[in-house]
Amino acid sequence: MQNVDWIYNGSEINAEGFAAQQNGSIVSLIDDPEALINNPLPRRDDDDNWQVMPKELNKDTSAEIIITLPSAPKFPPRGSPRK
Repeated sequence: MQNVDWIYNGSEINAEGFAAQQNGSIVSLIDDPEALINNPLPRRDDDDNWQVMPKELNKDTSAEIIITLPSAPKFPPRGSPRK
């Protein structure tokens, strides 16, 4: 998987509350409207495209995910005049 900027799309609120918190879908490799962060790459509609490398990872492997925000927005805030 290449290094790309992921899509922060928030999550949904349903009758039970905040969906991402309820189902644990925080970061998703496939399109998931309940996840907070989604993969922007093509072929994200099929989870068979994203496989674990068994030599590098197994069920006892832990991972740390670091989420950082860009230092400046790529686009002006809504309502701002365009330059």
